[in-house]
Amino acid sequence: AFGAILGALIGLLFGVIGLFAGPVIGAVAGEFIAGKRMIDAGRAGWGSLLGNLGAMIGRLLMALVMITIFLIAVPPPF
Repeated sequence: AFGAILGALIGLLFGVIGLFAGPVIGAVAGEFIAGKRMIDAGRAGWGSLLGNLGAMIGRLLMALVMITIFLIAVPPPF
């Protein structure tokens, strides 16, 4: 988990691609440093990627719900 966090922070310096690749590379590197096998390191990287994508989709859905509620609640100007 620490490797994914560190990778995400370093990935911020590389734009949008870094936001996806940073945590994955960090998780895999962290697992390698911990002495895990390649399959375990790959599983950690895959989990990091899926977690990031799931969080992004969740934030998008929440934003759409808030926009919809706002547009319904605010009366038109005419």
